[in-house]
Amino acid sequence: MNDIKKLSSSKINPVYIREYLTERAIDCDSISHEASLTLEALAGQLFIPLHQFARTQVLRDSKGYVVAISPLGCHLDFVSIKNELGREFEMAWPEEYSALFSNLNSNSIPPMSSLFDMECVIDADLMKNETIFLADGSGHGLLKMTKADFLKLQKSPRIINMTVTFAGGTSVRVVGVSDKTKQMREKIAKLDTLPAMPEVASKLLKMSRDPETMPEDIAAVVETDPAIVAQVMHYARSPWYGFKGEINSVKDAIFSILGMDMVTNMALGMAAGKVFKISAEGKLSAKNLWQHSVYCAALSEGLARAMPIRFNMKPGTAYLTGLLHNIGFMIMAHCFPDEYVALTEEVEANPNTAIINIEEQTYGLTHAEVGADLMRRWDLPEKVIHVMRHHHDEQYDGEFQHDILLVQLANRIMANMNVGDETNADIDSELLSKLGLSEEAVDTVVETIFSEHSTELDKMATLLAA
Repeated sequence: MNDIKKLSSSKINPVYIREYLTERAIDCDSISHEASLTLEALAGQLFIPLHQFARTQVLRDSKGYVVAISPLGCHLDFVSIKNELGREFEMAWPEEYSALFSNLNSNSIPPMSSLFDMECVIDADLMKNETIFLADGSGHGLLKMTKADFLKLQKSPRIINMTVTFAGGTSVRVVGVSDKTKQMREKIAKLDTLPAMPEVASKLLKMSRDPETMPEDIAAVVETDPAIVAQVMHYARSPWYGFKGEINSVKDAIFSILGMDMVTNMALGMAAGKVFKISAEGKLSAKNLWQHSVYCAALSEGLARAMPIRFNMKPGTAYLTGLLHNIGFMIMAHCFPDEYVALTEEVEANPNTAIINIEEQTYGLTHAEVGADLMRRWDLPEKVIHVMRHHHDEQYDGEFQHDILLVQLANRIMANMNVGDETNADIDSELLSKLGLSEEAVDTVVETIFSEHSTELDKMATLLAA
């Protein structure tokens, strides 16, 4: 992502906006109102139809920022936006809004993309109105203007169908998706609302970057957490590796079978995941999430070992990304328990809809985005962050494509086994070709894990969920 775009000067404020409108001969009426009201509450108080009230939101991707303008009461449909524009957007974070609109009220950014020199997309439903109401940037004033004048204030506007009214009806949506997204993002943006990286994980991460770290150093740190020791030992003794000798310590596990990289990443992932507690039941319960995660980790590791050496896939890293790729769910459950329960209900009510689409249409915020943000704050490797963020993006073709495709393949395998949240169970030849895997090699890994090790993996999931 490029650096946050800086506006030309600090002159863009409510007074300047009025001058800007006058210079462009925009004829509009001004309406004063009580400050600190949400836009929805304001519309209700002034009897303004929601479909006539324009809301500003800022989207971001690797190419930059785009202003999205839609009527109040509608939810942005990121799937439609991607289909229309061919770009994978997410909502800008609060700190980006602060940098982009430093002299304007954060709750009343005026939908005037030309003012900020940004391209924009406008929902087609808004353009059905001949009169449009919009915030003036002050927090206590509105503007009323014609559609023609409104369009004069937009830079390179594209009018597309980009909103949706989502089926269901959980109470969380009463607040409005934009306000709820803003609240959730602001809470996540404050570091004190998120758990700090566990000490064991922090030490292991530091050691993994030190070329002088020895196996004894890793073992000493891992052995400070008995629960992680038990999992590492259990894994090392698994028939999966076929080791016939005695393994009585983490040091034995490192030297005899797993290796330092594998033990480090396994312990790192377990330590990171243990800090989150989930009370929700159903498909997104702690037990189901950990079952998905440990199976994905095992599959990712096994498939990485089966890939040709030219791909340079590290099984330990594959295990870590598989184990943590869905940690965003745990963060959302930790920070937003009520919303998470509502999300679980939506998932149960819409079993054929991809969870990430439900998240986008309900909150404008996904577990992939939240997970990647925390991993970035915890300073995990870029590879892990990218897998978190793009493990549902089937069009990703960047630097970490093989790592992302590997997790996607593992998730599709699990979909065929009725494990996890993936709805796409198609394991096509193109996907296998990109990873250098044959159907026979994949079948061997799957057979070994599900036929010989499912009991062990289920036990591991239960212990991690406790």
